[in-house]
Amino acid sequence: MSKIDDLIANNRDQFDFKEPAKGHDKRFMNKLSKSEHFNYRYLIRLAAILISGMLIFTSVYYYRQKIEYSPDRFLSELNPELRKAVYYYENCNSRMIETIENMEFTSPETKTEIFEDIRNYDKDYKDIMDDLKNYPDNDRVINAFIEHYRSKTELLGFIVAQLNETHQIKENN
Repeated sequence: MSKIDDLIANNRDQFDFKEPAKGHDKRFMNKLSKSEHFNYRYLIRLAAILISGMLIFTSVYYYRQKIEYSPDRFLSELNPELRKAVYYYENCNSRMIETIENMEFTSPETKTEIFEDIRNYDKDYKDIMDDLKNYPDNDRVINAFIEHYRSKTELLGFIVAQLNETHQIKENN
């Protein structure tokens, strides 16, 4: 034992000269039991506030993203020649996509796969849009932008041609 432990052990009577007031234990246990009961109303309020805040933050974030990458807003800022090319390709692409949507397929999985392939093809579009926004006068970025539209139009044309050919073969049989 250390010196302080020895001092306390040898002089215990001198340290314990005052007893707590009558009913102290009861009052202490009442206070302790009150503090153990957690009020869930505050927790529910806090959770509602946090969820509301997260929803507001998320909606503002996605709204800003939607505005930032809005093709119409972005295209209005392009030079007129590039804007004409984009509108031309967008018009061709939307007509071909509409044609694909209206075609009859032997299985719905085929149609789903085709549209999934088209979505996968457009994954680079956002990166190209970012590059074009950051470097609007860079010829390489402009060429990549136009090439994306041109190759997508070719891809959609190929898909439509293949589907028409398949449909004609089925009609002849």
